[in-house]
Amino acid sequence: MNQADVTISSGARGVLCVGCGVLNANNIIDSSLTNAGTLVTLVGTAAEVYARATHGPATTYTGSKRVGVIVSAPVGLLDLSILGKIRITTLNNGTQQQTFGLGSAVSLQLLGVFNEPGKYLLLVNTSNNFDSVEISQGAVVGALNSLDVYAMCVAPPPL
Repeated sequence: MNQADVTISSGARGVLCVGCGVLNANNIIDSSLTNAGTLVTLVGTAAEVYARATHGPATTYTGSKRVGVIVSAPVGLLDLSILGKIRITTLNNGTQQQTFGLGSAVSLQLLGVFNEPGKYLLLVNTSNNFDSVEISQGAVVGALNSLDVYAMCVAPPPL
């Protein structure tokens, strides 16, 4: 979703989220796969940060699609404590359509990125119409948690 008619928005939701936010959010929708936006939760409970890429008003993705998000952990590897707090959500005109995460009924897939150690493609298969893709990361109580997000993309379903 790195086209001229895509906008990015970001923020924090919840309570007690001290220092939460998204750094360099525009990097998520630029044409470079080497720089990233970073979702940061410093200390918080019942809070999450998000970055949302929205296509212009004339574009809605209809029918089955694949949504991919390239991510990495700035320090160390993505482990279950981080992966368990990540969700990918599709929205249409601001209304939530589908949500994907580890342990949800509709789960996300984690694939390694070829020749890019430490980077992963989070992949979900959608069935509802959407014009926005959001990645969010919940806070881990009392711990620093960061996630680098390099790109979001939409593709046709697998054959």
